[in-house]
Amino acid sequence: MGLLTISTRPVAAGGRKWSRSRLALGLGSAVVLVAAGVAVVVVLASRLSGDDGSAAIMANDLWGLHDLLLVGFSAVFEANSTGGKSAIQQAALNLTQMLPTLHPVGKCRTALSAIIANRELEGESLVAEMALASWECLPHQYTEGDFSATFSPECVSNVSLAKQAKNPKVLPPANAQLSSCRHSGWDRTCSYWSAIHTLALQAEANSVELLPVLVMVLWGGVTQCSG
Repeated sequence: MGLLTISTRPVAAGGRKWSRSRLALGLGSAVVLVAAGVAVVVVLASRLSGDDGSAAIMANDLWGLHDLLLVGFSAVFEANSTGGKSAIQQAALNLTQMLPTLHPVGKCRTALSAIIANRELEGESLVAEMALASWECLPHQYTEGDFSATFSPECVSNVSLAKQAKNPKVLPPANAQLSSCRHSGWDRTCSYWSAIHTLALQAEANSVELLPVLVMVLWGGVTQCSG
């Protein structure tokens, strides 16, 4: 069976001026990425009637939420101390705070809600803790050892480390636990699109305005131009 469980709690979504050309280019690129992801998901959905169900998005396909949060908050395409970086980081934080409502896995919603309730965590620390929990709450309970490289919290402020975490691959035996992304050559990007699709379904069911937040997070360079 494919992945979709619906919750009903609503959630609230969240500097300086950029040049019009750069803003248009950035937003245009992000919209194209989202549109491409929707197209991929539509193709996947058309295959769900297959006997083996191999194209269905399952819980373990959502491991990329970890990187969507951390790489998103890092805003690798923006220079430090700019209005653009601040706006992207706020969007990543908004996405983080939406997950207790929008994550399609019940166990994950529970775990993420408990972290949000800890009011001692905020900003980068909150994003890092939620990213780790988004691995641990999945059936496979992912760890750094499951990947060829990982975008750790240390990568957020360390460009050299961040560059080493481009295009991570899911290693055996963890890759055997994947479904829709098992045979993809773009492990993380496939997981991103799987996560975006399932989050969007939850957002629609809960009347949450997710798209503007996702566009801003994607604009920051979550694929690192590598996957």
